[in-house]
Amino acid sequence: MADHDRPSFLATSNRAIATISFRLAAIATSSRSSIDIINNMGAKYSEQIVIIGAIVILALFLIPVLVFAVYVQKIPGAIDKANVEACRANLSELYKDLIQYKLRFRDWPKESGVKFFLSLWRVDPTVQDDTFAKRFTCPGIRHQLLTGIRGRRPSNWFDDWDAVDGTYTGYAGRDLETYPDIDKNPSAQALVADDNQFALDPTDPTPNHQFVTVVLFANGDIREYNLNNLRKDGILRPDEYLIPGPDCPVAELRTLRADEPRKKK
Repeated sequence: MADHDRPSFLATSNRAIATISFRLAAIATSSRSSIDIINNMGAKYSEQIVIIGAIVILALFLIPVLVFAVYVQKIPGAIDKANVEACRANLSELYKDLIQYKLRFRDWPKESGVKFFLSLWRVDPTVQDDTFAKRFTCPGIRHQLLTGIRGRRPSNWFDDWDAVDGTYTGYAGRDLETYPDIDKNPSAQALVADDNQFALDPTDPTPNHQFVTVVLFANGDIREYNLNNLRKDGILRPDEYLIPGPDCPVAELRTLRADEPRKKK
């Protein structure tokens, strides 16, 4: 190589070396940036995992609380509603039995109070089984809370007929002694209704249902009297329940009686 070409060659070589060095530096810088990004992403994922873990732990504590809150607020109401429907079905069957009784004997049962509808029990001994006996008690009241029948088999509940009173059933029956004319305006003549007492303590009225009182009328209608509406209208006090009988604030239910337990001598 000629001497005059050497400076040009050296300059070119230096430029090439500088270019390569710059690119290597750029690659190194890029690699460090990538590593930093990966590290940052790893840190973010770690933070997210910690947050998710905290949420899971909180959920484990909160879910039972929420479930309990729903149970307290919703389940009792749903159970009460189901009991009301079962009560309506009960009264519907009792009405069919009363109509069959009337067709057979050409009149309504002769006894008053709870024995008005319980007279159906004594018509045919061959059907006196547990299922038929339970028809005479309101589904809204547990049987063990009715002191007259507590601890006894349903088919034996009414064996001692003379002892039967309001503690044997959750219903009140027609007071035939005072109101004998059932067939006059049947749509206004109550036959059977929730008694709202005698379930826990004869001196402390206990409602069959939380919000309504269910009543069977002589034309077959089954009506629900809404307790909250009666309280808003001033017919019932805020803490009062609808108790059928001569002092009932609803006139149609004064024709019924629940039969208070007889005092022991």
